[in-house]
Amino acid sequence: MHTSMHVEANNDCRCDFNMNYQQSNVGQTLYQLGNAIVVSPRQKGNPVLKFIRNVHWQYGDILPDYMLGQSIVGLFLSLRYHLLKPEYIHGRMKALRASGYRNRVLIVQVDTEDATVPLAQVTKAAISNEFTLFCGFNAAECARYIETLKSYEKKPAESIQKDLGSDYASRASSVLTSVRGVNKTDAKTLGDEFESLAGIFSASLEEVQGCAGIGPTKARRLHEAYGTLVVACCCFISID
Repeated sequence: MHTSMHVEANNDCRCDFNMNYQQSNVGQTLYQLGNAIVVSPRQKGNPVLKFIRNVHWQYGDILPDYMLGQSIVGLFLSLRYHLLKPEYIHGRMKALRASGYRNRVLIVQVDTEDATVPLAQVTKAAISNEFTLFCGFNAAECARYIETLKSYEKKPAESIQKDLGSDYASRASSVLTSVRGVNKTDAKTLGDEFESLAGIFSASLEEVQGCAGIGPTKARRLHEAYGTLVVACCCFISID
């Protein structure tokens, strides 16, 4: 899919840390020339680039794939490519971590049918290398993450923090609608049926699937995401 991009990326993994440091300095200089995203030439051929339309970008000789600010840089990974070359992203992340950039993000395009195992591998690698992970299900979504990170580079965290509401129902709806394909109507249906998040999490796949408007696909996604949803609940809401 991105053959030329990844062939060049594999070569980059063989650079030593001295070269990484030099490329990091080049990236800082390029950033200071303007307010554009600096894109590594290894990203040529990546369909994501044609969807970056709301901010300016330019090619530059940098270590990361994207320089999104003075202290934030990003790598891009196709999950399909990860299945072919599982060691690729480990080398890229280790090199970028050693270069001293403070804020590092990994943007993953989920372009495989069964993403559970490879995405778990990538998540583990991101955590161990202190990367923030963003997942997009197509090139346009990945581009949107890149644009947003650049656009909000100098804005406070409160400007992008979602208003979860102050009541239980609003917060429970926010948790459930974080699952792909689940909307507010679905969240209300589930709440009416099972009365609480604890009830939803305790329900079987067949029970969830039997709710009006849910169906097998949404039910499966909800069940697959239960572990993540419970963690999210613990941050700001009681599930009982």
